[in-house]
Amino acid sequence: MNSYDARVRYTRKVIENSFLTLLQQKHISKITVTELCQLAQINRATFYKHYADVPQLLEKLEARLFDQIRAAFTDHDVGLEVFLLDMLNYTKKEGMQLMVLGSDNGDPNLMAKTFMVCYDSAYPLLEKNLSIGTKEERQLLYQFLSHGSGGILTQWIRNGMKEPPEKIVKLILRLCNGAAKAFDDAKRD
Repeated sequence: MNSYDARVRYTRKVIENSFLTLLQQKHISKITVTELCQLAQINRATFYKHYADVPQLLEKLEARLFDQIRAAFTDHDVGLEVFLLDMLNYTKKEGMQLMVLGSDNGDPNLMAKTFMVCYDSAYPLLEKNLSIGTKEERQLLYQFLSHGSGGILTQWIRNGMKEPPEKIVKLILRLCNGAAKAFDDAKRD
């Protein structure tokens, strides 16, 4: 790794951290490049080397989050429990950033966008492992499971992620397995 790469990463991190600090205080539309640069202690030219404007900074942070989610789905051939545990540990580590990005000051649609990224990545796994019912029924089951799981995760994050990730994963899996079994039983009736 050369020193230029390290400086670029450092500069981006300083800009991102300053942005998140300001986003906790005010709506993205009220954040100016000037105040962001002052907080980050960089000049405007440095900011513009990395981002076209403040909304693009938010978009790039979200895109990186979505890339990490996609990678997690493709990198895990070890089972749902390990995958969920990795995702919750990541969420716990990055929880404050996720809460700020998805707040009313940032992008209140972040959770919905995250669900769509997860759907695109996870639904094929469900299709592969659940062959009963029609495609439409399996899609409905997936929506039920993912939104229920998302509700649990959202509440866990809002409560400060006090419960250990292992406990939350066990709860999600128990509820999802129960719902999948009920779906299977209903299809047999």
